[in-house]
Amino acid sequence: MMLLLGALGSAMAATPAPALQISGFVQPSFLVQVAPSAVPRDALTFGLRDSKVGLTFAGQPLPQWKYKAFLSIGAPTSVVRDVTFVDTNDNGFFNSIGISRTQVVSDIVREISVTWVPTSGFQIRAGQMPVPLTATAQSADARLLFPNRANPNRRLLADDDLGILVETATPRGIVSAKVGVFNGRNLPGRRASERGLAYLARVEIAPLGELSYDEVNPLRSEARFSLGAALIWNPYRVFDNVGFSQSRVNDVRGSVSARLSLVGFTLSAEALHRYQLDSLSERPVIATGAYTQASWKLPIALEPIGRVGWVAEDRSFDPRNTIWGAGGFNLYPAFGAVEESRRDWIRFGLVYEVQRRVTEGETIQGAQAFAVVRFE
Repeated sequence: MMLLLGALGSAMAATPAPALQISGFVQPSFLVQVAPSAVPRDALTFGLRDSKVGLTFAGQPLPQWKYKAFLSIGAPTSVVRDVTFVDTNDNGFFNSIGISRTQVVSDIVREISVTWVPTSGFQIRAGQMPVPLTATAQSADARLLFPNRANPNRRLLADDDLGILVETATPRGIVSAKVGVFNGRNLPGRRASERGLAYLARVEIAPLGELSYDEVNPLRSEARFSLGAALIWNPYRVFDNVGFSQSRVNDVRGSVSARLSLVGFTLSAEALHRYQLDSLSERPVIATGAYTQASWKLPIALEPIGRVGWVAEDRSFDPRNTIWGAGGFNLYPAFGAVEESRRDWIRFGLVYEVQRRVTEGETIQGAQAFAVVRFE
């Protein structure tokens, strides 16, 4: 408490230095997808997917206090607004269902946080923020190698949640650690009727110095590699529609990661595992996933990229395996800019994607063209 009051007092005594930095990005993305085994209506789909617009407000009004607000608007999603039963024959019996849909936008608030930095290498952040279970979850939306995060990460981890996070690191970022408590409501598999906090711990070791989570960093030239591991423990209660407790659930999710960067070449791999057990059925729910991705930024402003991922869901009862593959390239029109930090402000990409639902024997293929334009 004395440390907190002392730091707050020194910050108030210092000359205020209000600052507001506004930055953002625009990411249009167009997808064409073919599913031969689907019903004729769904055999061919196309449209905007992973398109988004992001806007960030950040600043440091006091020497030891920072804030950040990141808003992201994605492509609208069609949802059911109303369902009506229709008697088309006027015989007193309903023989048809009328469904009306509307377009909605979700995940507008990606991060709203306040950070206290009492000393170098230590900070406490509170608010809505990304859950740092994996490395890719900590990469900014506009700094992803592909137009989206790997499917195993999206299946087993929420992008953001409400919580408080304590972050510390040694000089040069050789060892970093994070511990936090989150609301847990946004973890995949959770429902509105469930209540319980999620406790997180993560440690990462980078012997040659800190390795940024920026997957398309144009300034990355020195050799770097890192090993990381994280764990989320989410004990919660399940309530019925009235509000009485039905059962207790223990949900544990973990990840391990390895990343490498060397003169324009990057390689990363992560594995995730989930084990859930409830007191009612006492049947574990087990899921495992992994992915690896690589890129090579060539001097001609071209960057070949590739990714492979796998997820096995419900392994304890009815296993369901899915494999993803993606390959293509990124093109950087401003790669020759004098100011090196601006070389990736404009990026065009073309990716071929394939999804193999092994258990069902189905294959889905598609191509995605996208652009990322950043501004400050």
